Amino acid sequence: MADYGVYIAAAMLFLTIIGAVVKVTLHISGVEKSVMDHTNANVENLERDMKEVQSDAGRRIESLAQQTGEMGNALRTKMHEIEVFTRDHFVTRDSFASTMDRFEKSLDTLGDRIEKRLDKFAERMDKLSD
Repeated sequence: MADYGVYIAAAMLFLTIIGAVVKVTLHISGVEKSVMDHTNANVENLERDMKEVQSDAGRRIESLAQQTGEMGNALRTKMHEIEVFTRDHFVTRDSFASTMDRFEKSLDTLGDRIEKRLDKFAERMDKLSD
């Protein structure tokens, strides 16, 4: 009967080892499931955050594109205003030179007219003093 006790003890040891292996396997499986659930939740959160960032970036890009277009249009309008102003208010070198020539000629004729009048005035004064 003693031989049966050794076999029973060996079988009990074997069953205990198998039970421990099953228990460890189940515990590892639970830990793995917990880690996978946590990882999946983090992945879902990151995907949601990425979608929000992408939509926000899209809105910002559209806004910047619109603002850039408006700025370009404003610059084009201002450049046109400057061109019109310079065309209307500044003269060319040739027109300035011709205007100065006419001004000098009119000053010469004015000087001649003043000299003639002064001569007439001097004659009158001479006649009055005689």
